[in-house]
Amino acid sequence: MKKVAKKGAKKANVKVKVKDKAAELRKGVAKIKEGSNAKIRGLELQMNRQKAEIETLKATLEKKKKDLSKVKTLASSAREMTGGLEEKENELLSLREQLGKQESVSKQLRDEVEYKNRQLATKDMDLQHYRKAAEERILQLEARVKELEGKVQGTPGSF
Repeated sequence: MKKVAKKGAKKANVKVKVKDKAAELRKGVAKIKEGSNAKIRGLELQMNRQKAEIETLKATLEKKKKDLSKVKTLASSAREMTGGLEEKENELLSLREQLGKQESVSKQLRDEVEYKNRQLATKDMDLQHYRKAAEERILQLEARVKELEGKVQGTPGSF
C-alpha cells in the first residue's frame, strides 16, 4: 500500500507541479501579453505620430508645390519682362543713335546757315559799297552832264 500511496502522492505531487508549471506559464504568457500589448500600443502611438508627421509633410509638400508654381510663373513673367526691357533698351539705343545723327545734321545745317548769313552780309556790304559808288558815279556823271550842258549852252557853235 505504501507503494500505491507513494504513487498517488507522486501523482498528486506531479499534478501540483504541473499545475504550478501551468500557473507559472500562464503568468509568463500574461506578462508576455502585457509586454506585447504595451509594445503594440507604443508602436501604434509611434505609427500615429508618423502618420501625423506624414500628413504634415504632405501638406508642406503641397504648399511647396504651389510656391514652386508661383515662382515658375514669376520667373516666366520676369523673363518676359526682361525680354521686353531688352527690346526697349535696343529701341532706346536706336533712338539715341538717330537723335545723335539728327543733332549732327542739325549742327551741320546751323553751321551752313551761319556761313551763308556771313556770305550774305558780306555781299550786302559789297552791294551797299557798289550802290554808293554807283550813286557817286551817277552824281559825278550828272554833274559832268550839267557842266557839259552849261558849256553847250554857253557856246552855240562849238560842235
